[in-house]
Amino acid sequence: SSDLILYYMSIVAVGLFAYAVLVPLDSEIFEYGRATGNTLAAATWRNAADMGSNAVLYGVLLLVLRVFPASFALALVGLMSLLVVYLFFIPKRAK
Repeated sequence: SSDLILYYMSIVAVGLFAYAVLVPLDSEIFEYGRATGNTLAAATWRNAADMGSNAVLYGVLLLVLRVFPASFALALVGLMSLLVVYLFFIPKRAK
């Protein structure tokens, strides 16, 4: 039982430490975007890097663990749905 408590406390600690790194990093990226006058591009690149790293992580987990195929199928359907909505139903903005 004490191992289980240590396990959950370590998860909480990792989450807190992750935010301790991510918040200043996001702030620095936004400040760089504001200094260059292109905050949208900075936020887009930050999100693309974050999603890309998650895709690699979850792809490796899928291949190595074979634990959550149903969850991955649901996430894939959701992602493809968002892509279809973005490509076909969101009007393009004029530059």
